[in-house]
Amino acid sequence: MRLAEGARESRSKPPSATERYEARVDSHIEELRRDKARLEQEVDRLRADARSLVDQVARQGRDLTRLETAHTAASYFNWLSSVLIVIGGVVVSYATFLHPASQMTIATAALVGLFIGVGVQGYNSWMGTRLEIGKSQPPATETRPHPNPPPSR
Repeated sequence: MRLAEGARESRSKPPSATERYEARVDSHIEELRRDKARLEQEVDRLRADARSLVDQVARQGRDLTRLETAHTAASYFNWLSSVLIVIGGVVVSYATFLHPASQMTIATAALVGLFIGVGVQGYNSWMGTRLEIGKSQPPATETRPHPNPPPSR
């Protein structure tokens, strides 16, 4: 009987200040736990994004290195072929002023220089069309873990 009376009395009394304070603290702790879980999800999403960006930067760095190497080689071959063409043209023109016996030998050597220069130019142009660097790449197929994060409260 006393238990029933004690239960009725405790129900009829308003909660004490300590009980209200404990309830508020418990509510606040639960809210902080929810916020922590949400922030951990956001941190995981940002880590995944950072990893994909680091991979993309590394991939672009390798492509840039290949492109710089190809550009340097093409520049040097372009200069070489231009010099060969100029020298060949000058020597062919100069050969007309020489003795007829040596004209044929000098003109042939100059013609070979011209053909080598033109061949190097043609090879550079052909290799430039075969480079895959700089061509448009298909968009990445992987998606971000959470492309649209939930709105903040």
